[in-house]
Amino acid sequence: MKKNLYSLFVLAFCLSISTNCLAQERELNKLQTRPQFKTLPKQEKAVWEDYIKRSEHLAAIDKKLISAELKKIGSNKPSIPPDAREYGFDYEQPTEWYATDAGRRVADIVLSFQTPSGGWSKRTDMSQRPRKIGEAFGVEEQYIPTFDNRATTTQIRVLAKAFQATNKKDYANAVLKGLQLIFQAQYPNGCWPQNYPLVGGYHDLVTYNDNAMTHILLLLQDVVSGEKPFQFIPNDVIEAAAVSIRRGVECILKTQIEVKGEKLIWGAQHNMFSFESEPARKFEPASLSSQESNFILLFLMSLPNPDDAVIASIESAIAWFKKNQIDGYVWIRTGKNAGLKKDLAAPPLWSRFCEIGTDKPIFGDRDGVVYYDVNKISEERRRGYGWYTALPEEAMNRYAEWRKAMAPFYVKQNLYDHTKPETLGLSFAKNAETITIFRPEEDSDKYNHNVVLFPFKGFLYAQWQSSSRDEDAADTWVAYSRSRDGKNWSKPVMLASSWQGGIRTAGGWWSDDKTLVSYINVWPQQTPGDLSGGGYVEYLTSVDGIDWSEPKALLNHAGKPVKGIFEQDPHALPDGRIINAVHEQPGLVVSPYYTDDTKGISGWTKGRMSNLPFSGTVSRELEPSWFYQADGAVVMVFRDQASSFRKLASVSTDRGETWSKPVLTNMPDSRSKQSAGNLPNGSAFQVANPRDNKARFPLVITLSKDGELFDKAYLLRSGGSDLQPLRFEGRYKRAGYSYPKSVIWNDYLYVSYATNKEDIELTRIPLKYLSY
Repeated sequence: MKKNLYSLFVLAFCLSISTNCLAQERELNKLQTRPQFKTLPKQEKAVWEDYIKRSEHLAAIDKKLISAELKKIGSNKPSIPPDAREYGFDYEQPTEWYATDAGRRVADIVLSFQTPSGGWSKRTDMSQRPRKIGEAFGVEEQYIPTFDNRATTTQIRVLAKAFQATNKKDYANAVLKGLQLIFQAQYPNGCWPQNYPLVGGYHDLVTYNDNAMTHILLLLQDVVSGEKPFQFIPNDVIEAAAVSIRRGVECILKTQIEVKGEKLIWGAQHNMFSFESEPARKFEPASLSSQESNFILLFLMSLPNPDDAVIASIESAIAWFKKNQIDGYVWIRTGKNAGLKKDLAAPPLWSRFCEIGTDKPIFGDRDGVVYYDVNKISEERRRGYGWYTALPEEAMNRYAEWRKAMAPFYVKQNLYDHTKPETLGLSFAKNAETITIFRPEEDSDKYNHNVVLFPFKGFLYAQWQSSSRDEDAADTWVAYSRSRDGKNWSKPVMLASSWQGGIRTAGGWWSDDKTLVSYINVWPQQTPGDLSGGGYVEYLTSVDGIDWSEPKALLNHAGKPVKGIFEQDPHALPDGRIINAVHEQPGLVVSPYYTDDTKGISGWTKGRMSNLPFSGTVSRELEPSWFYQADGAVVMVFRDQASSFRKLASVSTDRGETWSKPVLTNMPDSRSKQSAGNLPNGSAFQVANPRDNKARFPLVITLSKDGELFDKAYLLRSGGSDLQPLRFEGRYKRAGYSYPKSVIWNDYLYVSYATNKEDIELTRIPLKYLSY
C-alpha cells in the first residue's frame, strides 16, 4: 500500500513539472541578481538555474489556482482568512484525538489550506473553517507558503497523526506532498530558505531565524526513524529524507561563523552563496545569533554517530557560549523600565545578537542603525523584541550529557597542525630542559626502553629495561639509576637480571614515603619467542633505594597473585586510592585495577569494564594512563590497537570500581603508550605523540583546566634536528620518543622517555609555566 500510494503521488507531481511547464515565461528571481550568483562556475550556476526554474514553476501553480478561483467568483483580489498566532488549535494533540469528530474536522481544515505547491502558511487560523474559494492560503502574502514559525512542518506532523488515526489517504498524500516540497526547497548546497517557492529579499537567505531550518531537519529525522506517526512513509522517501539531512548538516557546518580561524556560532540568516551572516529586517543586523544557535546545537547533538566535523562544530559553539555568558542579570520586556536589570539569582543570559569579530552585544532599531547599548534604542523596539535570551542554557545542559556519552574529553579543534609533522605547529614549553639519563656506547647495551621516574627520600629514581640489541630479547634485564637534582644521574644498577624462563621488564614504582617499591613484570616463555601467556608481577622493596628485598608476588584482594602484566603508571587519587591497569593473560587484555593499600603491594582489585570487541587475544585497549576531572570523575586513556590513531577513553565515577565502555576520542595518537595525570592545581595533562600515524615525534604535553577541554599544547621534543638519528640496529627500533611517563618533583613536571629506544632521557618543565 505504501509503495502504490507514493507512486501515484510522484506520477502526479512529475507530470506537473513537465519540460513545457518549466519553459513557461517567468519573472526575474532576485537570487539571480546577487553578485555571488553571477560569479558561480558554469556547471554550478546551471544547477542553481534549474532550482530557480522549479521554484518559479511552483509559484506559478499557486498563482494559477488563485487566479482561476477569483475568475470563477468574479473577484480580482483574494480574501484574507482569519488569523491566529498558533493556527487556532493545539497542534500537540495526541494521535488518538484525530480520530474524534473535532480532530477530523481540524485535519480537514488543515488539508484545505495546503497550497498546490505543497506547503502551508503561518499565523493563519486553521480551526474555524476550511479555506474558501478565492481565499488566500495565508494571512501574510509574503509567507505563502513558508517554513517560518513552524509552518509546513507543523501541518505535516498534524496530518501524519491524522492518517495514523483515521487511515484517510488524503492525509497521507498531503504529508508526502509536503515532504516533496521540503526536498524541492533545499538549496543545491544543502541549506533552506525561509519561504518556498522563493519570494525574494531576506526570505531567500539561509534561514535559521525562528528555527526554520532546524524544524525541517527535526521533522526529517522523525521521518527517517520510521516511528509513529510516520510508519507509512515509503522507503524511497525515507532514503531521500536521510540524504536531505546529511546535506542539511553540511550546510550547518559551512555557515558556522569563523573569525581568525576559530569557529564560533551561527547567524540568524546567511547568504546562500558565500554563507556569510546577513541582516534581515532593519533591527536584525548581521551578527552572531545566540538564540538560533542554541537550537542548531540541540539538533547537532541529536545526530547519531556524529563525525569529527560535527563534534568539532559543537565543541566550538559551546566554547563560545561559555565565553559570552552573562550572569547576574534578567531581561525585562514589559513596562516603561524595560531593559537589562541586575538579579544575582537569575539564570544565565546571552545577548540575542553579538558583533562578529568582537562578540560585543549589539542592538538594532527601525532606523537600521546598530547600537551597543540596549537603552539607546527606541522604547518600542526595546519592549518589542527579545534582545537577551536564556535559551542557550538548554544547549549547555544538554551538552554536558552529550559530551559524557560521546567521549569524556575532547581536544580543541585545530590545536595540532598535522601539515607540520615535526612540530605540529606548536611552540616549546617555556624553560623546558632535556637531560640524558643513560646513553649507550659501543661497549654497553644498545636497546633501552620503558623508562619510569619516581621520587623517594630526596632522590629521583629512573627504572627501565635494557638488552644488548633487540626488544624482548632473552638477555633483557631491568636497570635503575638515581639523581639528587634531576640532572646528574648515577651509573645504572641492576634491579632484575635476565631470566632463562622468559624475560623481566620494567613495571614502574610506588612508595608510601617510607618504602620504595619497584614492580617487575615477569613474562614466562612457553615456547621460543612466545610471551603471551602466564605473565605476572613481582615487587621489590627498599628503605634506602640501594638495598632491595627478594622479589615477591603482587597480591590481589583475595591474597593471591595478580594474574597479568602491570602497566608502569600507577598513581593516586587525592584521597589516596591507587589506580593502575593490568594486561591480563593469555594474550593482553586490559583491565583497570585499584587498591587502598598505601604501599601498593596487596589488595589489588579488578575494576569492572567491558572491553570493545576486537579480534585475536589482544584487547583493542592497551597501555593506559589516567587523570581525574574537575567533578572527580576518573578518565582512563588507552592506546587503540585497532589503529584509529586516536585515543580511547573510559570513565569511572566511583573511584575506579566501575568503568564505562571505552569510546573513541578526538585526541590524535601514534598508537603508542602515553602518560596522563594532574598538576598540583588540579588541571589535567596528557603527554604523548599526537600524530595521525605511527610516527613517535614530536613529544607533546596537552593541558586542560577541567579535564574535559584540552586546549593548550606545548612541545617537549620535536622532530627534525632535535631528534638524533638511530645509532644502532635492533628489532622494533624506530626514530622517535617512545613511551613517555611523568612525575611531579620539586616544582617541575618530569617526563621520561626512550629516544629511538636507545637513549634514556627526560624533559622537565617548571610547573609555573604550565599553569592556566
